[in-house]
Amino acid sequence: MRFLLMHRIDERAPEAWNPSQEFIEKMGAMIQDWSERGILITAEGVHPSEKGSLVRKDRGAATKVTDGPFTEAKEVIGGFALINAEDRAQAVRYAQEYADLFAEIEVEVRQGGAGGARPRNRSRPGPPAGQVRSGCHPSR
Repeated sequence: MRFLLMHRIDERAPEAWNPSQEFIEKMGAMIQDWSERGILITAEGVHPSEKGSLVRKDRGAATKVTDGPFTEAKEVIGGFALINAEDRAQAVRYAQEYADLFAEIEVEVRQGGAGGARPRNRSRPGPPAGQVRSGCHPSR
């Protein structure tokens, strides 16, 4: 089954967008390990909210666009990982392993696909076995 791990961070924290060399090395080792074991499909960090936008449509209303930064938000999305896991319990264990790399973080675990089944028609084929589409960094 596929699971999406989305992590939220306090973007006001100094390390949010400027990770230490030690953190980068630990994250790189985990990416390599998870890739070799067939856990990681793809992962990536995102830019600070000042470079983002929020598109919202309430029922019966027009679509609204709000440009960042999202100063009212305590935490913002810092990145994501799409992983393979046997079940939610295993995905949660992987999320805990991922969270252990950070000083403070929240990781949401969500199962993807219809009942976890892979979609039949994919517009973009996935990477070859053992390869990751992109790197996972908490900051960029």
